[in-house]
Amino acid sequence: MITASATERGLVSETKYMVIDSDSHVVETERTWQFMDPGDEKHRPVLAAHPTDPHTQWWIINGQARGLRFPTLTEEEMAERSKQLGRDVVTPIGAREGDDVERRLRHMDRLGIDVQVMIHTLWTVPATDRPEVELRYAKVGTGGWLRCGGSAMDVCAGARCRL
Repeated sequence: MITASATERGLVSETKYMVIDSDSHVVETERTWQFMDPGDEKHRPVLAAHPTDPHTQWWIINGQARGLRFPTLTEEEMAERSKQLGRDVVTPIGAREGDDVERRLRHMDRLGIDVQVMIHTLWTVPATDRPEVELRYAKVGTGGWLRCGGSAMDVCAGARCRL
């Protein structure tokens, strides 16, 4: 919470503001697709390496390269990137990929963030030209991977309504 004070005619009032990060991403991993319905297994995205750059991977969806799998950078690599960008972008790996909710919450506390509105990284654009398949991927996020409560594997499990 951010606190703002104002003085009016000798009276002091204090207002508390909640800090909401409304553009927070969670990076998909192969674990993400464990939340697909068993009948949708044939639509499961597969990682494929770039033919000339071993550090670059793409999600293959419906036989087409549809989404960049963001490289998993070490915290040291993230620190170097922070220096290059002139701002702190260091995020612990478990927090970035949704494997460690408590660590993500501690990172949010360090940044002064009360709540994060999380979105998938892959689905910032349509993942496929087939709406019926796109719906299956959307269900992974809203029905499993990013659902609050339920499975211990859920990104939001234990987040106390902050994610």
